[in-house]
Amino acid sequence: MKTKKKRPGKRSRGRRSGKRRSSTKAVGVKKMSLWSHDVHAKWHPPAGLFSKGSAKHIASTLKRGTDRRTAMSRLNFYMNRAGSNLSREQRAKLEHAKDMLRA
Repeated sequence: MKTKKKRPGKRSRGRRSGKRRSSTKAVGVKKMSLWSHDVHAKWHPPAGLFSKGSAKHIASTLKRGTDRRTAMSRLNFYMNRAGSNLSREQRAKLEHAKDMLRA
């Protein structure tokens, strides 16, 4: 079995790029999936945290038991994964929660 030689100057980055990859669901039908679909986190937010709570409640819940960087990372991950599905009001509330985490 031959192994593929790496070309000099080409290095893998060790993480997936933000590109979409194709996967097949049924015969002849291709569906595009995002890399974030494959991410499995250890932490799962309480049900309705991002949709029902106020910005202050979101910030305080995310800060509970973690440092600011982890809390900000969790909030950014949620916002990036939701993407354009967030309404303006929801995005504004989450941005306000980010400001509270920064303070």
